Amino acid sequence: MVYLLNSPVLTAYGDWRLTGPLSLEEAQQRLRGREVVSAVGHAASAALLTRLLQRPVEVRRVAVQLQPGDDALVLRLVDRLPEGMILDEQQIMRMKYELAWLHFTAPTPPNGLPSAAARTRNCAARRLAQA
Repeated sequence: MVYLLNSPVLTAYGDWRLTGPLSLEEAQQRLRGREVVSAVGHAASAALLTRLLQRPVEVRRVAVQLQPGDDALVLRLVDRLPEGMILDEQQIMRMKYELAWLHFTAPTPPNGLPSAAARTRNCAARRLAQA
């Protein structure tokens, strides 16, 4: 499943990968042929994504729970907004933004120890540092 998000959120403890910024073409390619669910909670963000992706993006202010293997295309505003500020469509079009890809690899086991994949990466990084 692919979600559309208006901010990068980690919905569970675990191994995540955030890549970007993506070009518009790369973002469109990653969505092609995939089931896409909007979890974009702001009208201006949905309007911007609709324009960029050339596909309807509905406003759906819902909490999502990504599962291992799920992805999200993230609209990330580069500048932090003042508290309580809500942008309209014209304002968000003038903001600096990036598109990013968020992938949920694996949840953290209940004991809180890193997953096998994370342990392997950490061991490999230590070996490189020692070389």
